[in-house]
Amino acid sequence: RPSTRAAANPDVGAQAPLDPAREAVLDQLSIAWEMRLMDARQALAMSLEANRRARELQFPEGLAYSHRGIGACLYLLADYEQALPHLQMALRMFIKIRDRQGEAGTQQALGYVYTRVGDYAESVSSMMKAYQLAEQLGQRGEEAWAEVGLGMVNLEMDNLDQGIRHFQRADALFIEQHDRLGRAEALDGIGRVYRKRGSYGRALEYHLQALQLHEQSESNLGKAKCLLFLGRVYQNLEDYDKALRHFYESLRINETLGDRFHEV
Repeated sequence: RPSTRAAANPDVGAQAPLDPAREAVLDQLSIAWEMRLMDARQALAMSLEANRRARELQFPEGLAYSHRGIGACLYLLADYEQALPHLQMALRMFIKIRDRQGEAGTQQALGYVYTRVGDYAESVSSMMKAYQLAEQLGQRGEEAWAEVGLGMVNLEMDNLDQGIRHFQRADALFIEQHDRLGRAEALDGIGRVYRKRGSYGRALEYHLQALQLHEQSESNLGKAKCLLFLGRVYQNLEDYDKALRHFYESLRINETLGDRFHEV
């Protein structure tokens, strides 16, 4: 969680314990960060409230983590224009307060936004910085998410061999971390690579595995994306009834969640 500052950020050194009000801000942001992939709207509301409280308390660390949370939730809700300035603000603040854990997570989030807006050079740069920081901090789970990000941007650039290698490395790291939700994202990435290669049977295999993990993780956002990917594969296989069922189910979930990117 964000308040484990000294352990995660050796540069910071020994710090006095936080007062209860500031600790409560970080607790709220930690909860919001954990729930963002399951309910981005609720996580956004919690992050905005924490941002207001951090401003009242003149609490730089709370402000930095709240801007990161707001930006990440806006990304998940496909509001990239609004997400970018929040994440850029968070990055500047984390660098200023020498919080390398926060900096790593923010670089990763920026990489995802840059991928969506088509700035692939910036995306690769941000993801590589996120990976290097996570590696320095010994955070294997964050390394895995950076690998997913690198897989995504290579997929968008049609660098399929590089993309699948990143997704496969991410999958191995997620298995090591017992992270079902992370595995689902990595397997969906591998499935997308196989679909682009025209290997629809293999794509179907990976997306079906991912769907099961999304459901076990209770990630409606991930489930909706996976149903969309499955619909595309069934369309390629000319199984139009199954394709339509998956598209409609994905649309129904996305309308509830507010994920405009995948809804479109």
